[in-house]
Order: sequence, then structure tokens, then C-alpha cells
Amino acid sequence: MIQLAVEVSDLDCGESKVIVLPCNLRAELENHYDFIVLSTTPNIPISRNDDISGLNDILDDINSENPGMTEDYLKVLMEASSSGDLFDPEFVRKLKENDFMFEDISGLRWVMNAKETAACYLATELKVPFDHGITDEMLDVLSEDAMTDYINWGQVWDQYSSVGFQVIEQEPTAGGRYIVHIK
Repeated sequence: MIQLAVEVSDLDCGESKVIVLPCNLRAELENHYDFIVLSTTPNIPISRNDDISGLNDILDDINSENPGMTEDYLKVLMEASSSGDLFDPEFVRKLKENDFMFEDISGLRWVMNAKETAACYLATELKVPFDHGITDEMLDVLSEDAMTDYINWGQVWDQYSSVGFQVIEQEPTAGGRYIVHIK
């Protein structure tokens, strides 16, 4: 469930405070129309920083239809999407309907860079074909430990990235590494 800490500022007096969205705005901010969004935690871009009520409603909608979505996953998906805007109805639809592929590969410590690790994981663990003519049987053979050392996973990643797969790496403090594909 998304619980986005939002720093807001009162346009009338300049005072700021932190609230957690979604929430009951009337209880948190007496007149929420006099406030603008200054920042969020985690740091995600908000295109319409003067529409706190709209942002609150969007996050509430996402939570009601996709309760497994967290603020950290939201940040990763926004980074991966070319239209990663919470005020874009198509992007919000994708979030609500899980219309994306998202794999957390943070725990994998293979002796490869992030893109090679992602390619190896997609091919050997998830059995996602990376080119025309790649069959389940071929992917099963690639999954054998002895075979993985002989594959140029960088070239395999080039095939995956050409159809929209991305690797998103977060700062070392967050420590996340994710494979994302948004349709």
C-alpha cells in the first residue's frame, strides 16, 4: 500500500508540514487548496504540485485496486516509464491494473553487471524468450549451470532492452535493483 510522505507549504503564511497521503485531507489540512507540494519521500516527481486533493485521490485509487503497490515500487515504475506522471490517466491505469512486469533482483549476487544479471535471470529463471525462435527447450538448456558461463549475457540484454525491458538501480542506501517492463 502506498503511503507517500509529502511536505506541503501553505501559500498564505509559508509554513510547511509533512502529511502522509492518501489521507483525510480535511482533517490534515484545514484548507488544502492553499497548499502546494514541496517534496515527497521517496522523491518522486509531481507534475501538478498545486493539486493535493487530486494526488490524494489518485493514490487512494491505486491503493484500492492494487494494494500490493508500495511507494518504493511506485518510484521505480515512475523512473522506468517514459510517461511516469501520476496525473497521466493511462499511467495510473497501468499501476492500478498491474499492467507491467516488475522483478526485484536486488538479492542476486552473480558475478555479472546489473544488465547481464537481468538478462540471465529473465532467460534462466523466468524463461522469457529473448529472440524469435527461442523455444522453452532452448531456455531449459540455458538454465543449466554449466551453460550460463558460455553465454554473452550483455548481447542477450541488448535483445531484451530492444523490446522495452529496463534495469533500474537505486542509490546504494536503498540498495534496490529491479527489472521493469511497462507495456
